[in-house]
Amino acid sequence: AAVATAGELRRSESTTLVTTWFMGTGAALLLPSLAFDLPAPTASLGLMLFGVVATSVAGQLLLHHGLGTVSATAAALATATSTITAAVTESAVYGTPIPPRMLFAGVMMLWAVWLVGRK
Repeated sequence: AAVATAGELRRSESTTLVTTWFMGTGAALLLPSLAFDLPAPTASLGLMLFGVVATSVAGQLLLHHGLGTVSATAAALATATSTITAAVTESAVYGTPIPPRMLFAGVMMLWAVWLVGRK
């Protein structure tokens, strides 16, 4: 629903405006969770938080920019490939092997994106 809504908004609004509203809405919805147990602030936690926020903003900007040129279906499918990036990153950082079923699923996902992207 969010991707379809963003795709509709991109027909009349800028990438920056759509991204700002989506991220602002997400922040407002998550704000109550700050009332619960928070970890003690540390430099490494701050660095990780900065990394999460920076990559989230970049991803949202790219998604909303892309929604100006592709269908919501293609964009949603392309964003689903973030699980592939997560699996490869986990394997590289932690040295864990990627199970064959996950490799197969990743290949199928990339193939689906390629199929949808063909004109």
